[in-house]
Amino acid sequence: MGELTLNLTGERTANLRAALNGGIGDLNLVLPRKMSVRVKVSGLGGFNSAGFRKQGDYYVNDAYGKTTHSLDITVNGGLGDLEITLE
Repeated sequence: MGELTLNLTGERTANLRAALNGGIGDLNLVLPRKMSVRVKVSGLGGFNSAGFRKQGDYYVNDAYGKTTHSLDITVNGGLGDLEITLE
């Protein structure tokens, strides 16, 4: 139970693929606006993804497919809210 903020902004020199598994609690995920980002979400909680658009089973940002490196994230949430923001 609780709240976690995970900030993955900053310069990247390689692709990042990550899987986040939640339980009970809220997750605030901060991702880079100028990098290609794709997120797949499952779980029972609320979801806020301002700055993303739905593409199939994923949410992608405006830079998706346009940058050298990318973030590919799967979030398996439990009971709690997920908020994804771009910086």
